[in-house]
Amino acid sequence: MKKIFLLVALVSLICNIQAQKLMTKEVPSAVSGAFSTSHPTIDNADWKRCGNDYEVNYMENKAEKCVKYDINGKLIQNSIEIKNTDLPKPAWDYVMANYKEIEFKDAYRVTSAKGVETYEAHLNDAALHFDSKGTFVKSEKHSK
Repeated sequence: MKKIFLLVALVSLICNIQAQKLMTKEVPSAVSGAFSTSHPTIDNADWKRCGNDYEVNYMENKAEKCVKYDINGKLIQNSIEIKNTDLPKPAWDYVMANYKEIEFKDAYRVTSAKGVETYEAHLNDAALHFDSKGTFVKSEKHSK
């Protein structure tokens, strides 16, 4: 069961399109600078381009985290991996009722730049999105 909770490297958290992996030097300086300023101790990060936005995945305090920026370095959202069972109860119940035979990969708490909290559950090649109370919002295909 612990394997379910293992971190999946380079998981696309929000992107519903195939993300393009980037070297740090390929990331616009406004974006990499915004990350460096807000996370000065992180030196091992994986960058991706998701449409017009940039996503950086990294480990901090034994947790997988992700920050998404627009092309100008403006924060869009932060994500942190959580235990699957830490999803709000309605979200957990929805996954168990509708996807019980599909492998549950991981779960995330997502906080927008405006402070709005939502949740994601990743199952094989799909991301299920829930609002702050755990109500199902939508399902998206994502790249592995």
